[in-house]
Amino acid sequence: MEIKLIVFDLDGTLVKYENSQWYGSWDAIGYAAGLKREFDQLTAYYLPQLELYEKWVSANARLLEGISVKRVEKGIFPPPYSKGVRVIIPKIRGRYRTMILSSGVDLVAERVQNDLGIDYCLSNRLLRRSGVFTGEAVCDVPLFKKLDILKEMIEKYDISLSEVCAVGDNENDIPVLRSVGLGIAFEPRTEEVKAVSKFSITDFWQLPEILEDYQ
Repeated sequence: MEIKLIVFDLDGTLVKYENSQWYGSWDAIGYAAGLKREFDQLTAYYLPQLELYEKWVSANARLLEGISVKRVEKGIFPPPYSKGVRVIIPKIRGRYRTMILSSGVDLVAERVQNDLGIDYCLSNRLLRRSGVFTGEAVCDVPLFKKLDILKEMIEKYDISLSEVCAVGDNENDIPVLRSVGLGIAFEPRTEEVKAVSKFSITDFWQLPEILEDYQ
């Protein structure tokens, strides 16, 4: 089996924002905006109701209305890359198509895409206008819809799931990790994430060796 596309989760996988219990770009942005208490309150309310994820995204966005994008960027950039990411991802670029598929925020996802030279990027959009956040968001990647979105994407490029490698860390990555030809858990957050993956790694330097058997 030959791997043609590598799909990376963002938060907790390519980047780890240590100021958030989820290593997440949403919380990182909220905290950098000075809204830690408010973002934590939303987390406490919505976390037991993940079926309301899109409403959670919208609620986060409303809190940011009118806040300077540059002010937030100063608090979240450069991205805190996971071990080995800055070296290894550019090394494998060109040998495989690469993609970020994330329920995180485009502000971070697109910066990571540009830094690493990743081919495709799809994440949730936090709308900005004239240098400030508008208070609106577009949920292009609902928390548990990653597999459906991936299937739609690969159909355009004539790639099968068996030709996909996916790297993720959390429970919403499980359907993808279980379904692709090569699922890799990066510092998995739960035992189930590790169990559904063919490999578990703690450093991206381990990735090329695994991929050698799938060429």
